[in-house]
Amino acid sequence: MFRIPILREYFLLTGHVDASRKNVDTLLANRKTIAIVIGGEAEVLQTENSKEKVVILGRYGFVEMAIKHGASLVPTYSFGVNDTFTIDKSTGFWIRNKIQRLLKLAIPIFWGRWGTSMPHKKKVYFAVGNPIDIPLGKGVDEDGSLDPVFVAQIHKKYVEALKNLFEEHKAAAGYPDRELELLEAPKRRKRRGTSEIKKAA
Repeated sequence: MFRIPILREYFLLTGHVDASRKNVDTLLANRKTIAIVIGGEAEVLQTENSKEKVVILGRYGFVEMAIKHGASLVPTYSFGVNDTFTIDKSTGFWIRNKIQRLLKLAIPIFWGRWGTSMPHKKKVYFAVGNPIDIPLGKGVDEDGSLDPVFVAQIHKKYVEALKNLFEEHKAAAGYPDRELELLEAPKRRKRRGTSEIKKAA
């Protein structure tokens, strides 16, 4: 989205930035509090009405950044967001999925009230869990590299906390019968240490 002129400027003016490792690294180094949509553009294409899906399995980057800077991870979940628009997942999914993988650009097909971009009237319930504190320096070797076992442990702890948060609040949010589906992130070029983290997990 940040490659599109005008749209990029709008996001920047409203306090949004590209969730690249460089940007996240800079913000956390300056002790800024940030919110990351972990599923990213891949999750956008997987979104369906009346279903709860998150792309989080295999996503270790946010955990690595938290460990590097000793930042706490706070699980959150928004109930009802998937129903604020009518979503067409099937039309052209193959080509849209290809574009997403190649360009990191999601092209969702959706509409709101009267076929416009105005969202449907839906209650949105935002749940916030307890922070997962990570002491500065823990899980970081003397050469600055991260311990893949510790990364996997924190990631697993976050996923469990997210699942518990969902179960704890889904009835109050008005969705007692829904289940949270955890999806694997699309495979991309492996970064150094990725295979070790998966093996440790």
